[in-house]
Amino acid sequence: MTTARRAPAAAGPARARPWVSIVTAVHDVEPYLPAFMASIDAQRFDPRRIEIVAVDDGSTDRSRAILEDWAGRRAGVRVLSKPNGGQASARNLGLRHATGEWVTFTDPDDMLEPDFLAVAERFAAAQPDVELLAGKPVLLLEDVGRVSDSHPRRKQYRAGTRRVDLDREPNTFPGSATVSLYRRARIEELGLRFDERVRPNFEDGHFAVHYLLGLPAPVVALLREARYVYRKRAAGNSTLARSLGDPGRYSAVFEHGYLEVLDAARVRYGRIPPWLQQVLVYELSWYLSDDEKITTAIRIDDDLVPRFHELFRSVVRQLDPDVVGGHRVRRLKPVWIDILSHAGDTEPWHAPRAVRAKVDPEMGLQRISYRYLGRPPVEEFRAGGGRVEPAFAKHAARIYYRAAMLH
Repeated sequence: MTTARRAPAAAGPARARPWVSIVTAVHDVEPYLPAFMASIDAQRFDPRRIEIVAVDDGSTDRSRAILEDWAGRRAGVRVLSKPNGGQASARNLGLRHATGEWVTFTDPDDMLEPDFLAVAERFAAAQPDVELLAGKPVLLLEDVGRVSDSHPRRKQYRAGTRRVDLDREPNTFPGSATVSLYRRARIEELGLRFDERVRPNFEDGHFAVHYLLGLPAPVVALLREARYVYRKRAAGNSTLARSLGDPGRYSAVFEHGYLEVLDAARVRYGRIPPWLQQVLVYELSWYLSDDEKITTAIRIDDDLVPRFHELFRSVVRQLDPDVVGGHRVRRLKPVWIDILSHAGDTEPWHAPRAVRAKVDPEMGLQRISYRYLGRPPVEEFRAGGGRVEPAFAKHAARIYYRAAMLH
């Protein structure tokens, strides 16, 4: 059952058609709603041109009551309510009720800086052919109480507010539905909705990829002055943090998310464009770094481990090693680059060169290392024109998620 409450009609002039619909999926975020609502109210933008569609997704706290109080005070706020079904289903309900020219999906524990909408509207007016606008993400470090410009994607905004062709700059994908604004008419033309099977993560990226695949060309706007404030919760209880223990992260996200967009790209282009490969390199790198942490929230059942590795290899098999090596969003460790380039190979592989990794002058030794997949290659060491035997040697497995990805 879904219920809705309309805000009272605004006094004075009739409401203009909304320029933007802010769809927000709300579930048990009572402590954060006041800051979220205040950031919308503080926008330096005609409030009559802002529509807020807040979908209460079965909250058990006072979230719905707070939203309804807001709707009673501010015109343009609509509160919908539904049983808990996840972020994607809540956003889809909100989309059905949105009427703005543009739509964005601000999370209710985050905030928009005051010029966010004004900057977006100015760019859209100046370049009406651009159909995806992306604000700049910054992080609110809740534990220290300050905003930090430390999001991994900050580098792509260094050149300022501009339009970008992802075919020319494949490392600049705006994959977050929260920081981005989409033309609602294009969403409806494509029949696009959030895939409710893609959970607990990547539903944003999946939506954004399909939107871009539906455009004549993958052209986006990067808006450096439109800052989106991500809240990094001190309690570590965000949806992203909790996702590490969700089995869907190791199965459904790959099956209905990563592999599905690869298939869709092949249908659209006959190939996998580098910008989409870079999306997946970024995504998979977090799987590797999360499992390297001494203390991790990863929870994966033993019977799911083989399936996860099969799916991981299926994605990596479709990545071009040159594209992987050209990743510029996160700093990738060399072992990650080798895994993301070769863990899906069906034939044995080894690094093209060995690396001197360490020197011990006292013992007169140097460590020479290389990585390989499959059976070990034949080794031969030469020094001073003759063959030598190593003083010590060992083969070490690179274990991720309880299985060796390389040696």
